[in-house]
Amino acid sequence: VVVSAVTLWWVSYNLGIYREKGPRRSAVSVNSHWTQDYLGRPLSLDQARIASATVVAISVAADGTKCYRIVEDD
Repeated sequence: VVVSAVTLWWVSYNLGIYREKGPRRSAVSVNSHWTQDYLGRPLSLDQARIASATVVAISVAADGTKCYRIVEDD
């Protein structure tokens, strides 16, 4: 009963958003050039290569820079 009630509330909540804002007309615009993470640490990465990589290792250098490294499959 509780799951059904929460589900019905969630559906009605989303319908209310749809009625207020209308249907989506485009994807959300996102700035794809990153210079820092959410905590403000500088980033060291090659965005074009990272975007197409399968596995990426992330580490933080001694100076606080967050480093992204592509892990190559053997």
